[in-house]
Amino acid sequence: CLYSFIIIILTGVYLTLFFQPSMGEIVYHGPYEPMQGIRMSEAYASTLKISFEVRGGLLVRQIHHWAALIF
Repeated sequence: CLYSFIIIILTGVYLTLFFQPSMGEIVYHGPYEPMQGIRMSEAYASTLKISFEVRGGLLVRQIHHWAALIF
C-alpha cells in the first residue's frame, strides 16, 4: 500500500508538470486524428498532449491509474 502511494505521488507530480487545468475552449490540432478540428477544453487537450506527444506520457498515466487502483 505504501509503495503504490509513493508511485501515485511521483507520477502525479510528473503529470502535473504537463497538465493545464483550464476551462478555456480551443480547437484541437494535435496528432490524434479522430479529434482533429473538435472544440474542447484546454484541460482535455493537455491530457491528449500528455498521452500522445510527451515521451512516455501514456505509460506514466497508466502507471498512475493502476497504482491508484491498488491503493
